[in-house]
Amino acid sequence: MNSNTFQQPRVEYHELGQGPAIVMLHGGQCCADDWANITPRLAQRYRLILPDGLVFPLDPWRIWRLLDHLGIGNVALVGHSKGGTDARQMYRLQPHRVWALVDIDGAVAGKMILARKLPNSKFSPQAAALYEQNREAMQQLKPHHHGDYPSAVTLERRSLGYRRAKMSPEQRAGTRTGPPPRVLDIGVNTPPPPEPIPDTGKFITCPVMVFHTGRGKLGPEDISPEWIKQNIQADDVEYVVIKECGHWPWLEQPEWFLSRLEPFLARAAPSTK
Repeated sequence: MNSNTFQQPRVEYHELGQGPAIVMLHGGQCCADDWANITPRLAQRYRLILPDGLVFPLDPWRIWRLLDHLGIGNVALVGHSKGGTDARQMYRLQPHRVWALVDIDGAVAGKMILARKLPNSKFSPQAAALYEQNREAMQQLKPHHHGDYPSAVTLERRSLGYRRAKMSPEQRAGTRTGPPPRVLDIGVNTPPPPEPIPDTGKFITCPVMVFHTGRGKLGPEDISPEWIKQNIQADDVEYVVIKECGHWPWLEQPEWFLSRLEPFLARAAPSTK
């Protein structure tokens, strides 16, 4: 690719599997490769669309245009961190096409308590011991990440994100570990997006699953049903908290993650009869 190519309106993506469609939206300074440890299993039952915003930032309306290009009508949206913001906006643009929303430490479905901002005095004994083991490396993270879960995954992902933030688009593309993504040129004459629906009240009508990572500080006992009712903007909600885990739960504890995600998707998926 030349420099001009990197300025073109396009979407890069991966596609695998067959079945009800799921769009998986990664977080900031991340890419579609991040999902690689769980996508083979999910692809046994679902058609996965993995937009890759490492070079061309994810744009909610362009992703809908990609789905139109692929002939996909209804989808579930899985959003991680910043990808949750994109998933929320996608829902607001085409709510009638979304059969489920999955929020992983993001802003898909409403307010979230960001556990890494809580004082480290709230670390569990397990997390505190892990922090002492990795103290020097944790102190090298940016100050607002010093309270994150002190795992090897956290250290590796944060450090990679810092490096990518300083790179050119060409250099960022070179940090991918998987096969090259497919490319769809959207074009400058694409129709404008529709007016998004208001995001007030219980505006989400499809089933919602929220994954909340406690970073060694918050557990299920800290998130009450009353808090969920007041802060999550949907009525059909499954809210799960994992205390001993960082921001990438499917990388740290993939079996735990899938054991919660797969039953939810099976319940929410449109009938194929």
